[in-house]
Amino acid sequence: MFLNPDGNDLEKLPENIGNLEKLELLKLNSNFLRYLPNSIERLTNLKRMELRHNSLDLYGFGKLENLEFLAVNNGPSFNYMFQRYDFKKKNLS
Repeated sequence: MFLNPDGNDLEKLPENIGNLEKLELLKLNSNFLRYLPNSIERLTNLKRMELRHNSLDLYGFGKLENLEFLAVNNGPSFNYMFQRYDFKKKNLS
């Protein structure tokens, strides 16, 4: 399941976004977000989150244990990209 409200001039997300328990992909690029609701920590199936081109204060991602990819770009002075690579999932023989 995915949610892609890229470029919608969103200033905030509803607190109940954390009820989307099956969500695996969340793309919130090019909005006006300054923070994410605390309920974002309940998205435990989330594997990929894109938050480029917002003005976010970042916190609370530690509980997103299945997160494999996180991209954040809050302007020219702050760029962050995280990608987890699990060699056990790949057959390298």
